[in-house]
Amino acid sequence: MKKMILSISSCLLIALILSAAAALWYAQKIFIPQKLKPLLIETAKKANIKIDLENVYYIFPGEFSVRGLTLYDRDIPSQKTLTANNIRIWFKPLELLLKKHVLVNKIDLITLKIFPGPGHTFTSKGHIFIDGELSYKLNDPKSLAYEGIITLKDHDIKNMPFVKNISGLNGKIRIFPEKISIIELKGHSFGCPVEFSGFLENFKDPYLDLTETIDLDLSKIDSFLLAKISNSIKSITLSGKSIAILKMSGKLSQWPIKFNGSASVEDAQANIKNLKNTIQNIKGSVSFDENSITIPRLEALYNDIEYDFKATMTSYNAPSIYAVLNSKDLLLETKLRTIDDYVRFDSIDGTWFNSTINLVGEIQNYQNPELKLSGESKLDLEDIQKILSRLFGENNNVSDFINNLKPKGICAMSLFIDGLINNFINCEVGLKAESENLILNGFNLGALDLSAQLKTKVFSVPKLNLTPYSGTLDMQGNINADSEYKIDMKAKDVDLGKLIKDTGFKDKDIWGIVFLNCALTGKGSDLNNLKGQGWLLISNGRLWQFPLLGGFSDFLKLPNLKNIEIKEASGNFVVADKKITTQNLEFSSPQMNMAARGSLGLYGGLDFNIGLSFTPGFAQENQLAKLAMLLVDETGRFLGELKLTGTLKEPKYSFVTLHLDKIFDNAVVNKIKELFKKQP
Repeated sequence: MKKMILSISSCLLIALILSAAAALWYAQKIFIPQKLKPLLIETAKKANIKIDLENVYYIFPGEFSVRGLTLYDRDIPSQKTLTANNIRIWFKPLELLLKKHVLVNKIDLITLKIFPGPGHTFTSKGHIFIDGELSYKLNDPKSLAYEGIITLKDHDIKNMPFVKNISGLNGKIRIFPEKISIIELKGHSFGCPVEFSGFLENFKDPYLDLTETIDLDLSKIDSFLLAKISNSIKSITLSGKSIAILKMSGKLSQWPIKFNGSASVEDAQANIKNLKNTIQNIKGSVSFDENSITIPRLEALYNDIEYDFKATMTSYNAPSIYAVLNSKDLLLETKLRTIDDYVRFDSIDGTWFNSTINLVGEIQNYQNPELKLSGESKLDLEDIQKILSRLFGENNNVSDFINNLKPKGICAMSLFIDGLINNFINCEVGLKAESENLILNGFNLGALDLSAQLKTKVFSVPKLNLTPYSGTLDMQGNINADSEYKIDMKAKDVDLGKLIKDTGFKDKDIWGIVFLNCALTGKGSDLNNLKGQGWLLISNGRLWQFPLLGGFSDFLKLPNLKNIEIKEASGNFVVADKKITTQNLEFSSPQMNMAARGSLGLYGGLDFNIGLSFTPGFAQENQLAKLAMLLVDETGRFLGELKLTGTLKEPKYSFVTLHLDKIFDNAVVNKIKELFKKQP
């Protein structure tokens, strides 16, 4: 009997346990979710809060799991303010069952999204723990009360203002009725430490006061900038540290809310693609708000020169910018405006040393930007080397080139530039320049009138007119992208006497009027490619004291030749094989004529054969040396040729006999040859 009672009791106990388990399962999985979901929605509605749920689950003994929670804006029911994939809620079940009192002591939120305004979403991935107490009496809709601490550990948040994405976020936030306050909150954004402080209050019409402080690595600044701004400075690489602070405050319903901030930088560096050297020791500060950016002063060092920069920008939607860059030698001011994808340069005014520039223009279409600039400039040619050294540092090749040119003069220029920035090699550039007096390498070239154009990769100079030494020099030419060039040159009425005064032969008694016409072609800097032809004429002159000519009288031991007046020189020439070659260079005077054949190397080498002929009776009248008289026939023609070799700096003379062995015996010929081998 006892065994039977024990067996029945055991069966009843098992059945009771199974029934309880089934009831608990039914309550957790079916009854409570079906009943609690509409209850929570209705309760929230009574509190004037619109929510939506995917489902609610009960986990014995005191936990609920809410899946797919969505909280909507009070005033705009279709506008979401918060979503959570899953919320776990720990509560006290006896309080709920016996007193209809919901008492929550812990909440875990997973994958939270906040929608502060249209088009903006903050996404938080990870667990957010809330420890504290939330109290709500089911029979009193106004009894909601709560207080707690929100703990974040190794949290990731996306789409935050300014810092965008945050990883490894740790900290604590205190929550009160109608207020959330940050106790401590730190993380990293793109590897840069970030710290937050502030609060959110008045949940009926939320008001945010938030400060973000970031220890910014300037090499990662692109990650924090808008794409449009980042693209505009992609040619700039920064390094160094900056402390940046962003403060935001305002009602979320009035998004975008007001903000302001500042950034300070110390000992930073910048590399700009088109600048040879690094900009160093950058220091200063930047302040900004929702309407403007101000740089009160930014100092930097470039090529050992100190520069100051200041700027203001107003209106982010249609920015207007005023910027000033100055140093001890430079003042550059720029005013520009932007509208949509259009930038207007109202003015670009600069003074550098004694030179000035004034430009206006625009950039159209950010997607494929086109630059258009036009304006005027006054360039002091003596400033060129100083400006280049400021921009690109000391370069011996450039310095030597400009030092050799020794440019002097003031050029007034007008110019325009029109081209796609991404394909600037195909841009169009126009230039006009005028100068009252231009000097190169000590030569006074007179007034300058220049027109030049770059178009379809061809740089052309339709007009380059100069007035050297009371004459004219007119040039035109072009060069293409393959460095193939063509130059036409005409000189007329150039006063040789004035020109000589600007050379090392200024003490020589040399004058004349020079005419020149030549055409040259070539490619690159290789003189092997230089070819051309032309002619030269010097009239009404006195040319014997040219060093190359005057040396003949000493070589021939005929000092009286120095009194001969060579009045004219003329000849045609060909340029090829790194030489200027002539077959008919002639010097003429009432007493004597000279005919030269040969070449002048482009590096100064000489190779000429020169024939002489005197007017009949000139030898006897001037009592030339008896030996010279023996070498002149009855017509005055010299029975031989002079050979000119060596270089322009060190010419060498020799005598070439013309079958003298048929006129004199061998002994006389040898004496003549030996005589001309001896230099005076």
